[in-house]
Amino acid sequence: MAVLSEHRTKITLDLDPPMQLEVNTQQLTMDLEWVPFIQATLSCALGDGAIADVDPLADDIWATLTVRKLLGRVDRLGDLTRKYRGKTLGDVTADFAGGTLTDVTLAVYHDYTEPGHPMRSQDRDFRLMLRDQTVDRKAGTVALSLASGEARLFDDAWTAAEYTIPGATIRDCLEWVLARSGFTLTTVAGEAPVLPSWVLGDTRIWQPGQTAWEVLQQMARSRNYLMYCDEDGHFHANYSRGTPYTRTLRSAGASRSVVNAVEKRSRDDGWYTAVQVVFTRAGVTTRGFATTPGEPVKIYTRTYPAEWGAPSDPDALAENIRQQIVGRARSLELLAVSDYALTPGDGAVFISPRGSLAGKCSAVQWNWPADEMSVRMREVA
Repeated sequence: MAVLSEHRTKITLDLDPPMQLEVNTQQLTMDLEWVPFIQATLSCALGDGAIADVDPLADDIWATLTVRKLLGRVDRLGDLTRKYRGKTLGDVTADFAGGTLTDVTLAVYHDYTEPGHPMRSQDRDFRLMLRDQTVDRKAGTVALSLASGEARLFDDAWTAAEYTIPGATIRDCLEWVLARSGFTLTTVAGEAPVLPSWVLGDTRIWQPGQTAWEVLQQMARSRNYLMYCDEDGHFHANYSRGTPYTRTLRSAGASRSVVNAVEKRSRDDGWYTAVQVVFTRAGVTTRGFATTPGEPVKIYTRTYPAEWGAPSDPDALAENIRQQIVGRARSLELLAVSDYALTPGDGAVFISPRGSLAGKCSAVQWNWPADEMSVRMREVA
């Protein structure tokens, strides 16, 4: 069965009234190894020029970026033959009199829109902050750069004397920092909602010059949490960025979508056998160390260095970081037709005529109007 897919994208700025722009090109990336987690660049038509007066320096400007994939099937040749059996060429021509090539396509195209259908059309919205706007008046275009909510926290630095963040529980402390920038904490793992804030120790101290993102990371990492902002603009503090889903991508067969695959193993790109964390406060340096468990003793150790500004459990933090970077040295890069259901953290299986490889989706980048995506898998085996 042949399948057609049509890809669309649009962006709407949350202004009064809302401003929708005509998108010429779009690159949208979700990457577990990036902060902010989600980043996008777009080139849009300048239109009436109203976008030129939108100033991301004057106010926080948010936008909704929507990507859509419409799926359908095409009639088999035998279906068309039966449809026009006994008719003349003139009859066929008359069916499409005054029509366009699109009308011909639609005549043999059947949209998959029913709820629950395995090939139902995809819609996905991303709430992102406008970070940069560049107007090219000669070309009649405006370039926009957008990012997820972590970027807003970069703009909030503490300028007073060092301050102990208030709150009765760990969650209270995290939410107090987020609230300054208009965010809430949607989910938090483990006992953070009830554990008293004193267990955070000196990580609750907001130092002059530290950004809101830095102090959040400082507190979260001390309890082995990973902080991030999702596509809806909601913040989370979890032990893992994994999802319960596993996606299959194929380079052969009727459902193939992958057009190229590049596997890489490198000692110079992401390969570490240990993590060392260094804490320095008031002139006192503390170190933590974590190695990959179960590995035989080797005469070499490739150490990933990390520096942290407040004391905590250094060994636990080192292990937390080790779990995030393990398996990065072996990666698989795929180029495929865009699938907007894929999310970093998903399990991923690549099936080709040469066999299959399994791993975790670490990053996905969608490009429009090319309608293709680049997928990076880590922990490949």
